Amino acid sequence: MSERSQKPPKSADQRVFAQVEKWMATIGEISRHAPSASPAVATINADLQKAFALHQGGQLVEAEQIYRNVLKTNPDHFDALHLFGVLKLQQGQSTEALELIGAALQKRPNESVVLSNCGAILNKLERFDEALASYDKAIALKPDYAEAFYNRGNVLQKLKRFDEALASYDRAIALRPNYSEVFNNRGTTLQVLKRFDDALASYDRAIALRPNYAEAFNNRGNALKELQHFDEALASYDRAITLRPNYAEAFNNQGHALQELKRFDEALASYDRAITLKPNYVEAFNNRGNALKALKRFDAALASYDKAIAFKPDSAEIFNNRGGALQELKRFEESLASYNQALVLNPDLAEGWFGLCTVLARLNRFDEAFAAYNKAAATETHLPPPWFITPLNGQTIRTGLVLRIIVNCQIARVIETGTYIGTTTEYFASFGFPVITSETNSDRASYARKRLQRWKNIDFRGDSIRMLQELKHAPIDRDAPTLFYLDAHWEDHLPLREEVELALGNFSRAVILIDDFCVPDDSGYQFEDYGPGKRLDLEYLMKANLPPITIYFPSASSKEESGLKAGCVVVTANQTIAAILDRITLLRRWASA
Repeated sequence: MSERSQKPPKSADQRVFAQVEKWMATIGEISRHAPSASPAVATINADLQKAFALHQGGQLVEAEQIYRNVLKTNPDHFDALHLFGVLKLQQGQSTEALELIGAALQKRPNESVVLSNCGAILNKLERFDEALASYDKAIALKPDYAEAFYNRGNVLQKLKRFDEALASYDRAIALRPNYSEVFNNRGTTLQVLKRFDDALASYDRAIALRPNYAEAFNNRGNALKELQHFDEALASYDRAITLRPNYAEAFNNQGHALQELKRFDEALASYDRAITLKPNYVEAFNNRGNALKALKRFDAALASYDKAIAFKPDSAEIFNNRGGALQELKRFEESLASYNQALVLNPDLAEGWFGLCTVLARLNRFDEAFAAYNKAAATETHLPPPWFITPLNGQTIRTGLVLRIIVNCQIARVIETGTYIGTTTEYFASFGFPVITSETNSDRASYARKRLQRWKNIDFRGDSIRMLQELKHAPIDRDAPTLFYLDAHWEDHLPLREEVELALGNFSRAVILIDDFCVPDDSGYQFEDYGPGKRLDLEYLMKANLPPITIYFPSASSKEESGLKAGCVVVTANQTIAAILDRITLLRRWASA
């Protein structure tokens, strides 16, 4: 769904400088113990000590000038080459830093600190195999070199050699048991390996050693989030933010945890804060779009995804999320293009194939939709089928509810409006009683007719209102218990009120189930809202000319439902039928009207 960012390992220049501070302490010792240091050598050493003091104090320009002066007269001076290389790394000039460190190593190829620093520069240049070789050489020269084992682990992590990275971190800890940074980065490696409890323990150890370690609190929150301990994760992110109020990654991760807790407005505020701190924060814009989509603010979600894509046009995940927002806005052709772009960028993205499948179905391109679903299922074996492939929107509890209505009410006939492609129609036909179904869309009707032609108990009609008016005069038993499954609402075609009037007015023992209907006290159930006066809810329904009716909603929470999670309402005007429905535990009586 969304990227869960982690603070990267401590930067290469910070690690290098920490090692150089130790190195510089040796220069004075070397000069003091040199048997006959010439005045020129003493002057150079004094200059280097002065340069390093400036370097250490952040006065890089002044330090650089002294390093240059030393190298002008002594171009092969080992310490000056080394220190100037470190300074260039700190200035972000990695290529020049590598040239200087490389020249130093030509003079002394077996200096473990310089080899380690060379590894840090190669790491920054993303020349990871060479960096690894440099660390390995440093360790061969100094087997108790904890920093080199730590840095080696960081490179192995980038090479996705996670088990080896873990072993390298463990060796660093064996050499230096109080090494908090290693425990932190060891945790991130364990997290990649999905060993979340072990990762949590590693972060806790890092924090015990360094109680103000903001990155470890942030990463600890990520591990807790993976373990679905969202409240504890929030507390960990809050601590990270207290320690570092400008910590954009922690605000982004806080937003993700809030989103998991369905606290979407608060999540949105967290993402906005992350973006304020880091205006080009791709992951935060993407996650912000997800929160807006959950709040059904689809236009705003689309704008957030577009902003993320502007910064990262090669993100398959963002194009996939964008396709979902466009589908919700019923801009199906644009949605199709967005899913296709996601799949160009990542042909193995199961969510992309699944999204493509659903939008192709919306466009009545069913053969292509099934092919896209097969691609999705081949990529992700545990992917649930989309709503139109399985009966009753793929909703397990809905299926159980319908079965109980059929059995308990002794349903003798089903009348369905909105055949779509016939998946639910076929389910009803499998009970053996007559099924009368209607579909006005020619593409969907054509596909459904071919699918259902083997069923002799299915009577396929066109317009739902015409069908119900014809049934008023048809030679059938209109007193037999009849289930009306009403799903013929689509955009401007909304005959629902008239369908209910005709069903209740002409079938004395009618049970009506309306799909895609608003469940008043459970926002987790989806429903159709086509604008003013076209929101499928009780206010809309009760404007129909109806006899006294009893109203029922699902008793199960939307969190318990599977599939599309579409809401529904069940109504009847027959008191005998109502008494039966009262005993169905998957229903709860709402009101009589």
